[in-house]
Amino acid sequence: MATPARPKIWVTDLLAQVPKRMDAEYPAGLERLERKRGITDPLSDFEPVDTHALPEFFFASGGPSSAFLKRPPDAFVSGEPLVSKRFRDLLLQFDMGSTRFHPVELRRMNKKTPLEQAEYFILNVTERKQGAVDRDASGIRLINTEKGIWRQSWDQPFGVFTIHAWAAEGVDPWGERRIADTLFLSDRLAKAMKAERIRGPKLIPCTVAD
Repeated sequence: MATPARPKIWVTDLLAQVPKRMDAEYPAGLERLERKRGITDPLSDFEPVDTHALPEFFFASGGPSSAFLKRPPDAFVSGEPLVSKRFRDLLLQFDMGSTRFHPVELRRMNKKTPLEQAEYFILNVTERKQGAVDRDASGIRLINTEKGIWRQSWDQPFGVFTIHAWAAEGVDPWGERRIADTLFLSDRLAKAMKAERIRGPKLIPCTVAD
């Protein structure tokens, strides 16, 4: 009797990308520590962000090319992970669990003129499958012993992850708390992203173990 094939699980480099040159315009008076507690830390831990700390919009800060400004990728990072309306609509066809999308606008350097494709969303993944990553078999290292934070090893290519097969069940995008900058996807979602030619994030297959 043939052994059943293991499911496919993917990891995307979206959260690990070098930030694009767009800056966020935060509410007046919002301190850096408030931003960290309200947005940065929750995004890293796959928890809901504080909506009072969300940026009002993002604006070009001098780095993006004219081609980028005319047609930004469907997903990229500028402090926070941003997804286009097109990508958001695709994601909503899948099991997102409690994951949330917070609308923002992309603008030019003058902070007033919207880009041609201006409607984007902050992707706030709030689903976790804790224990799905085999830390010993994956290319990650412990970078903060006190907090137990792991990160991709710099001396290895991105995407060297071994995932337990049970993680293929349930929600389609998910992360693990304390594994930094890493977002995993189901095979069905990865196939849809390829079929729709979603621009921006790379998709790398994980090794799947029992």
